[in-house]
Amino acid sequence: MNAAPKYVVSSTLTEVGQWQGSRLITGDDIVGRLRDLKQQPGGNINVAAAARSSSGL
Repeated sequence: MNAAPKYVVSSTLTEVGQWQGSRLITGDDIVGRLRDLKQQPGGNINVAAAARSSSGL
């Protein structure tokens, strides 16, 4: 898990701390940024989130 890239989506965080390979996604176009991630090569996107947060993915 540490080797995998991780994306943290938040409207309140300003940094993701020290979790290796983590990137923070914030802003007004979160859906667009996630759409761009889904178009990149490399396999599936695994989601660990509340149902409300991930229902639009």
